[in-house]
Amino acid sequence: MAKVNNGLQPAAFEWSGESDAELDRFEAWLADPANDRQKHALVNTLSAVGGVDLKRVTWNIRSYLFSCPLSRTINWKGVNKKRAFHRMASRTLLSRAVGKCALTATATEAQIWRHAIRWFALSADRRGGRQERLARQQQEQQQLPQHPPSDFV
Repeated sequence: MAKVNNGLQPAAFEWSGESDAELDRFEAWLADPANDRQKHALVNTLSAVGGVDLKRVTWNIRSYLFSCPLSRTINWKGVNKKRAFHRMASRTLLSRAVGKCALTATATEAQIWRHAIRWFALSADRRGGRQERLARQQQEQQQLPQHPPSDFV
């Protein structure tokens, strides 16, 4: 988030969105009320990411914040040993940024959450995830012992 620098203050937060440890630091930073001014600058920056409709604005902001490998460790409810997005401070950040965007200013939180949930659900298919799964399945099939068909009489 070093991109969040309007010239009047230092960058809000150094964040690449790559690791769980960084996500923990980012969430703690968002929860700290002392960073309200920088959070406001971050919301302004995220609202400028843009898109053509509510879905694209929400997805573009998500892509800006979270890398694909990190997004695979998050879902809405936190099931299957993943982080619960609905309890994260970045959920509020997303809502404020989407609401500040002129194109999506009238969007309700339920609409925003629907698109955020879908973005996390599809994260396993992004950036070659589907091809990786296909290659892994093919490799597993090749490793299985080949048994000739038996004749039952």
